[in-house]
Amino acid sequence: MGGDTMHGQSLDPLGVHMGSMRIPVGASPPDVLLPAHLRPLLAMVFRSGGDASLDVPVPAHPDTSEQLLASGGSGYRNNYVIAAQKRRKAEAHSLWCDTLNKLSIADFFRNRIFWMPHNLDFRGRAYTISPHLTHIGNDKNRAMLCFAKGKPLGPDGLHWLKLQVVNLTVLPVAPEDIEPMFHMDVLHKCLVKLKAKLGSHFGTERDVPREMSAYLDVALSISENLYPYLAQHSSSEGELLSNVHVTTREAPWQQFHEEGKTQSRLDSAQTTGHLEGMLLRILATASGARRALEVGAFTGYGTLSLAEGLPLDGEVVTIEREPFLVEMNKRTFANSVHGHKIKQLCLPAIEALEKLSASNEKFDLVFIDAAKIEYVHYYRLIRDNLLNRPRGLIIVDNVLWHGGMFYQFPPNTSGDMVQSLEGILEFNRLVSFDESVLKVMLPVRDGMMLIVPKPRKFRASEAKKPFRAAEDDEATGTKETLDSVEASKSVGRYRSGKKKRDPISQRLQWLEENLEQVFDSADRPLEGNRWWADSDDPWQTLAACMELTDALRSPNPETFVSHLPVHQDGSCNGLQHYAALGRDMSGGRSVNLLPDSVPRDVYSDVAAVVEAIRAQDEAAGMKVAEVLNGHISRKVIKQTVMTTVYGVTKFGARQQIYRQLKEREGFPKSETWLASFYLTTAVFQSLGEMFRGAQQIQDWLTDCAGAISKIQRQPVQWTTPLGLPVVQPYFKAPGRPNTVKQRNAFPPNYIHSLDATHMMLTALGCGYKGITFVSVHDCFWTHAADVTQMNKASETTRRSSSQICRNQFVALHSEPLLEELSEEFVRLFSVPESLIHGNKTVADTEKRRLNRLLLQIPAKGSLPLKAVKKSIYFFS
Repeated sequence: MGGDTMHGQSLDPLGVHMGSMRIPVGASPPDVLLPAHLRPLLAMVFRSGGDASLDVPVPAHPDTSEQLLASGGSGYRNNYVIAAQKRRKAEAHSLWCDTLNKLSIADFFRNRIFWMPHNLDFRGRAYTISPHLTHIGNDKNRAMLCFAKGKPLGPDGLHWLKLQVVNLTVLPVAPEDIEPMFHMDVLHKCLVKLKAKLGSHFGTERDVPREMSAYLDVALSISENLYPYLAQHSSSEGELLSNVHVTTREAPWQQFHEEGKTQSRLDSAQTTGHLEGMLLRILATASGARRALEVGAFTGYGTLSLAEGLPLDGEVVTIEREPFLVEMNKRTFANSVHGHKIKQLCLPAIEALEKLSASNEKFDLVFIDAAKIEYVHYYRLIRDNLLNRPRGLIIVDNVLWHGGMFYQFPPNTSGDMVQSLEGILEFNRLVSFDESVLKVMLPVRDGMMLIVPKPRKFRASEAKKPFRAAEDDEATGTKETLDSVEASKSVGRYRSGKKKRDPISQRLQWLEENLEQVFDSADRPLEGNRWWADSDDPWQTLAACMELTDALRSPNPETFVSHLPVHQDGSCNGLQHYAALGRDMSGGRSVNLLPDSVPRDVYSDVAAVVEAIRAQDEAAGMKVAEVLNGHISRKVIKQTVMTTVYGVTKFGARQQIYRQLKEREGFPKSETWLASFYLTTAVFQSLGEMFRGAQQIQDWLTDCAGAISKIQRQPVQWTTPLGLPVVQPYFKAPGRPNTVKQRNAFPPNYIHSLDATHMMLTALGCGYKGITFVSVHDCFWTHAADVTQMNKASETTRRSSSQICRNQFVALHSEPLLEELSEEFVRLFSVPESLIHGNKTVADTEKRRLNRLLLQIPAKGSLPLKAVKKSIYFFS
């Protein structure tokens, strides 16, 4: 099994073929067996209709053109939609057929031992010949394969088996850590958990009836798609409001509070939002309002929405007590064509309302969205003193307050949240008894209430009696509070995030706290909590849960025979090789070549440098940098960082970032193209700063390849440290190299030849020790019992037989790799002085430049290479 394999000690007489070459790579490949517990489980989910959340495709037979056209519509746009729909259905059907094929192969080979032959590509990388059921595939493929020959866990194996479970899973949030959500979010989470509990078994008296399952699917679909559908069929919010929304969402509010910039703890969820903002604008327009009052501005989304709905001579008076927000909003309003309509008051809400009342100010429309515990006071002041009658309109936000009147907040919910709920409940009760007004409560976002005075002819003589009743309730202490509300149980949720980025001690502690979830996953994978299904690799996680459960329940875990491959991954392995080549201290630290107490994440490090560049450019007045504020994330730049080391061009990198920005929620689509150009340059600049040595080496390799193919008109060729001769196969015509491809491809191909060498050296070292070894390039697999010998970090830098992976990496890069490459280039491609006739021609100048270039090896840094042996997270 494995993209690259090694087992036992006898040499394979066939070796591995590369063209006409026969290269012995060591021993016979390890046997592979299909685990009996996963194959039938996968097949059952597949036969039950599939499950997209588990990457098991659902049946999707391609529709004919006639079927699609029968749905109605015509014209170019409809034809485009039909073509797109056909393409999606065809792709889905293809995925379904592919899964069927792999499950059929798995069924044929069930409980049989088999192995897979491999080929080496021209750089020395190994790939399985079979394109079907191999470990170089998706999560389902890998999960169905295990070692036929198991090994007892021994003293260390259980430790590594536990880490395998943790590294594959996501971080669960305990119920007491839940932050209350908007009511529709809570409902959707309930439905999702219920669906997970029910599993996929239907049709018997003990199982869930098909009809109930169908209704649940409908409810899930509605709860998941309601708001996106509403937004899609509502007017767009405009570029400025979109930017306000994004800036609000991405701002570090907790940091602002800790730095003393804000008096209160603010949160991005407090912003008004698209649908609510559009409703405010429409209400302002439809009511004919000329003056509007906003109580609580936050970052100005609601303010701008109201201003857009007022006439040119209209006015919005907005009250905000936070000076930091007032200054922020002042800059935002200055960029709006409606900014002249806005007047800001920086005062506490009640003080400002009393001041406006004393000045006899009147307003046609009032929007209340400030401190919830003061809603009753706001309402009374506005209703009695500030609202224009008879046509004034009061709009009140957050009247459903995260659905708190329908379920009980977790015990550790903040006091502010609970007090706010009490204030909302008191306000709702007060308004419901107010016979002087008409009111309607709407489930828009977190709930809105619209209130208008009743026409005079409909008023009762005792219109204010309910207010006195409410006040009496308050005096006697019988007002409704959270404790008197019928509550339902809160719902758990999970946030994505690999525990693999935490220190090992925290990973193991976390697993001990979640062992019951592991056992539940193994015992009841479909009927239980389905904790494993939240993983990015659910089937591999389930396989690991089953193996760990069996080990822990065995009489003696040390004697438990484990068949599960345990993974050890390189940390952005291409950059690790570059950093080692150039002894780059800064770059090496970012990719875990140096010991550290926590694993370093190079993608987050690059994102931080890019954000610093963006902030400087924004301060200098660059618009695109301002637009990108809040959008520099690890996800946006990860693919570009990962592939830069393998030769992605700026054109390719821009396409990668363009796709990420296009899919990013809240980012203005009109700015995507320009922003992708800007970010590409910033990422390359940051990589150059962080990996200065690596960048110099990459530039040297690129320049050498370009000069060799252009001046000598030969393809680039070199010999890998294992002795494999490599010739780049990029030609425009026979005997005529493609200079662009030769130039761009050489750096990544050279690095690939180094990671292939490291893999093969590790395989050889494991073979001599009788350790089963499997590799998908820079992801090394072996038995849990053998991870310590293959990869464990040492407390010292002395050579140890239990550090095969690290020893081979250090041994590889202890060789003068760049010096040997330079010598080989000089021998193969330099131009003899006898063939250079002075500097009279361009050709002579170019030949001299080639000779100098091949000898100009970049200077190296001071990275202590042997420190890799002590770095826990080098491969982990």
